[in-house]
Amino acid sequence: MATNGLEALGIIYQEGIHKNVPKPDLIILDLYLPKKSGWEILEEISGNKNLRNIPVIILSSLTVQEDIDKHKSYAQLFITKPFVLEDYETVLKSIEQFWIQYNENKNNNIPMIKPLKNNLSIN
Repeated sequence: MATNGLEALGIIYQEGIHKNVPKPDLIILDLYLPKKSGWEILEEISGNKNLRNIPVIILSSLTVQEDIDKHKSYAQLFITKPFVLEDYETVLKSIEQFWIQYNENKNNNIPMIKPLKNNLSIN
């Protein structure tokens, strides 16, 4: 788990103190990280042929429709962070359901799910 965008890239690129960490199979990314934003990280991932196949889930506290719409070109799923601790169970179940669907369909080259829009259920 990274606390800022530069650390996240270190993990993703397996650099520095993260050189022995395996390449991630799934990235759960906040858009508004310090030092390097989630948007900048998404652009780097999508521009790198060795990384662009890693599925990305955006987990954001903001529910700006522009952010939700913009993510479609970069990430597979957008989840709004809940404000109540108990609602994180629903978030985890949504991520788990995505991961199951992704692994069942990853060889089919078809969209697995529709983005989450201001709710916590997979369409």
